[in-house]
Amino acid sequence: MNLNDLPDDCLLLIFDQFSDLGSFPKLTKVCKRWRDLVQIRLRKVIYLKYIATSSLEDFRVKPKLFGKCILSNDLVLLESIKLSQFLPNVKKINFYKFNDYEQCLCSALANLLATGNPITQLIFTINDQIFTHSCPIMKNLFQFIIPYLENIEHLITNVNLLVENYFQAYGNHNKLKSLGNHLDLSIDLSHVLNFADSMTNIELLFIDSRNSEHLNRISTYDGPIFEKLESLYIFNCTRLCFITRILDFCPNLRNLTLIFTQNTERIQINSDIKNDNLQGLFITLGYSYGYDIIPIVEKFPNVRYLRIDGTLTESQLTKIIRLLPHLSVFVISDGINYSPTKADQIKTFCRSKNSNINVFYQCYLTGLENNELYKKFRNSFKRL
Repeated sequence: MNLNDLPDDCLLLIFDQFSDLGSFPKLTKVCKRWRDLVQIRLRKVIYLKYIATSSLEDFRVKPKLFGKCILSNDLVLLESIKLSQFLPNVKKINFYKFNDYEQCLCSALANLLATGNPITQLIFTINDQIFTHSCPIMKNLFQFIIPYLENIEHLITNVNLLVENYFQAYGNHNKLKSLGNHLDLSIDLSHVLNFADSMTNIELLFIDSRNSEHLNRISTYDGPIFEKLESLYIFNCTRLCFITRILDFCPNLRNLTLIFTQNTERIQINSDIKNDNLQGLFITLGYSYGYDIIPIVEKFPNVRYLRIDGTLTESQLTKIIRLLPHLSVFVISDGINYSPTKADQIKTFCRSKNSNINVFYQCYLTGLENNELYKKFRNSFKRL
């Protein structure tokens, strides 16, 4: 049987198996029928991802993006194609650079933005070159990149200048819904302080306090209020943690992740200002024992999903369960002191205080992956 004897639907299913952008120019040269079918296939694509590697074989497209995602490792091709003609429906571009220190991505990105239709998501990183990279594109972001970000809803980048330029251009009417991600791409606290007035529409935010010079500013923060913020990720690596003051200005927050490193000694938390809407809370203690997390828990009395990475005393466990009457899933991950006997003791103790609690000691235990509250919390920090 000849391949061309197959009906169009079957050939399209076969073409869906191809995810390498460089494959399609070759397929279009086979015959007119294939060229027409390839064009149909490419109109499905909404997500274009650059992979900084010589081989694409190790990368697999996520099932829900099957047929909708195209990969490429060819910067020459990405610098030369006219995106609106080749992939007219691309809405999301991912240029995540990983250990690729010689090639500059900026020219290819600038071409895709200039020749494509408006996009709604951009992931753009420059790993270790973030402090030294100074190509013509980077020096002229307002000319080559910023004009094409007016419709951006999800922005993930470690290029501070790009974030600053974006808010300077669109701060008064931006459409941004999420900023940053948890894979070392949370944004600097200074951006929140400088552009808070322009972030009132944001629903998902990842921030960190690596730059300690802004601690005094955040400790006296008095607004504006982030009315639409639903999910917030905070990474604190300073000795004095004032970044949590922002929690007093997020009245509709439903999911919160707090990451504290080992050197955290003091956390500013006003437990008198309650957040009654928070449903999911994840706290990583960094195996530091210099502070009490009970004031954090007190601030969120209606939490249903709670995960704590770190060692808890029996007194803390008792207080947590008493403070959270609606707690349904309690995940405790104590990698240092884990033992099967202790796991049973912890679970028995928690259930004795509240028989409605499902306790998971160590987050990898069987059953957690299928728990609906766990999945809901995890998915709240994802944007495709």
